[in-house]
Amino acid sequence: MTHGAASAAHELGVSLVDVQQMICRRELYACVSGGRLEVPPWQLVRTPGEPDAHVLPHLGRVLAVLPREVHPFVVRAFFLRELVGVGAEGVPLAVRDWLAQGGAPGAVEAVAVLRFGAGPALRRSR
Repeated sequence: MTHGAASAAHELGVSLVDVQQMICRRELYACVSGGRLEVPPWQLVRTPGEPDAHVLPHLGRVLAVLPREVHPFVVRAFFLRELVGVGAEGVPLAVRDWLAQGGAPGAVEAVAVLRFGAGPALRRSR
């Protein structure tokens, strides 16, 4: 399931323009499906007791390492299935859960570089 940009704006409690700007700055991931801009819900995090969702911590930093041409299914699998660390109970955590629970984004960047090669942000810094 995905959200349109307007639905994502509603979930985040921000304007549609804000969501569009976040997408342009690669602070929020979006893809085109069926001619419609879609914002996958895996990157929206809800905190109990808070009315609005927020963007997965450090998402923009991780997206900056991923090549833009990576297929949306691969991006989804990377965030939801790629294991990056171990949680407090000794359970392996996928990238999304790692970041949502306060894991270091550098670990995710390292996994992304191993998986996809040096992304645009790393190529610019060299």
